Amino acid sequence: MKKTYKIIICIAILVYGIVWIYFSLPKKGLGKYVYVDDQRILHSTNECKGITRIHGASPVNVYSKDELNASTWNSVCSECVNDKIYRQVMECLQENASKDSLLNADWSKYGNENRKWLYVKMNENGVNTGSYEDFNNSLDNIAEDRDWYYQKCLRIGLNVGSRENFDSLMKLK
Repeated sequence: MKKTYKIIICIAILVYGIVWIYFSLPKKGLGKYVYVDDQRILHSTNECKGITRIHGASPVNVYSKDELNASTWNSVCSECVNDKIYRQVMECLQENASKDSLLNADWSKYGNENRKWLYVKMNENGVNTGSYEDFNNSLDNIAEDRDWYYQKCLRIGLNVGSRENFDSLMKLK
């Protein structure tokens, strides 16, 4: 009986130890940024040993359609990019490709008007823009509103490019 009891205790301690080790290991996954070095190799962390200290690597926002695309990198680092991270990067690429964009909008719905597209997308995302006339007036006449609309586009994931692109697409001076 004592021997069975000792075996049960040892097994319980062993299971507890394995579970504790498993949950205390750092969970490596995809963060907000990946890093591309001067040889166009994709890294999941800027602390990777594969990144040369001389040239370093540039951060790339994985949620930005403008920053992360298939032409950003040629290969992945075998030291810091595992299968899980690679799948996550590929999912981000697919998600970025499907994001609403002034570059791939269905113009037939909006009569080829950039402002109408933006107005509709803002309203679809719960942004209170007022009437279309008010929206147009604020874009034309109020610099703070233009800045606010541009920042709001970025926050809700509408790809309107750089601030200069936005101004040009909205026909702002």
